[in-house]
Amino acid sequence: MLIWVRHDGNCNEERLNPPALGRLETGLSAAHTRSGEPHLLMAPFSHEQSRAILGRGMVRKLSREIDMGFNQSVNRFRARRGRLLRQQIVDLSAYLGRDIIVLDLGGRMDYWDNVGLDNISRIELLNTSLEEFGPDTGNDGSGIFREVVGDACCLPQYKDKSFDLVHSNSVIEHVGDWKRMRAMAVESQRVGVSGWIQTPAWEFPVEPHFHLPFMHWFETPVRSKMISWSPLDAYRELDLDTRRSLAESINLVSKREFRALFPDSMMHVERLIFAKSYTARWMPLQSLAA
Repeated sequence: MLIWVRHDGNCNEERLNPPALGRLETGLSAAHTRSGEPHLLMAPFSHEQSRAILGRGMVRKLSREIDMGFNQSVNRFRARRGRLLRQQIVDLSAYLGRDIIVLDLGGRMDYWDNVGLDNISRIELLNTSLEEFGPDTGNDGSGIFREVVGDACCLPQYKDKSFDLVHSNSVIEHVGDWKRMRAMAVESQRVGVSGWIQTPAWEFPVEPHFHLPFMHWFETPVRSKMISWSPLDAYRELDLDTRRSLAESINLVSKREFRALFPDSMMHVERLIFAKSYTARWMPLQSLAA
C-alpha cells in the first residue's frame, strides 16, 4: 500500500489525508525543499504500518474536513426536502378538501419551522419519553401540536387510516433491530392515509449522526471505538458503555432493505454523488411529484 507523505527540511513526516492530496494534485512538480529536492515523496508501507497510519489520526483529520461541507449539504437538502413535503401536504389537503391531521413519529415542534403549518389542523408528536420532545415541549403557541408518549412500532391506540399523513424524519434507523423496523413500517402504513418516512442511506460513505467516514460499514466494536473520533465534541469523551450503546442503537438501511419495508410507496432518493437518504412516500392516488 502506498501513502503520500510530506518531508520538511528536518526530515519530519506528515501523512496527508485524501482531501489534502486533492489540493496538492499538482504539488509534486511545484513543491521543493530549499535544497531543490522533491518535497513530496511516495513511501511504501507494510500492511501493519498502513493500518496504523489510517487509524485515529487520519480518520479525525478526514472527518474534520468532511464535517465542514457536510453541514452545508445537510442544510441544502433539508430545505429542498421541506419544499417537497410542503407540496405533498398541499396536494393532500386539496384532495381531502380540508386541512389535514398529521402523526409525526419521533418528531419535534421546531422541525416544522422548515415545512410550515399551512393546510394542517393538528400535528400529533409521538416520542418514547417527554425528554425526546426537546426544549420546546409544552410551549405550543399555535395550538396545533399535541404531545403523546408512545412506541412508533406499536400503535394500537390508533385506528386504521386515522391520520391523513404519517410522518417520520430519520427515526426508523433508531427504533432497534430489523423486526422493530418492520413493525414501525407496518404500523405507519396502517394508520396513515398518506405517508412520508425518511431515513439516511447506508450507501452514503459518511455516517450522518457522528459525521465520520465509513464508520457504519464496520462491525459494532469498531463503530463503538470510532465514535470517540467524531468531529462533534459531544461524542469524544463518552465512556465505552455509552459508545457501545450508541453504536448498537443505530441501524442504517440500504435502498433494497428500505424498499422491502415500504413496497407500495414511491421512493424519493437524495443524492450527493452517492445516495444520501431515502424517503418512502404514499398518497391515496399516488399522485406524487418527484
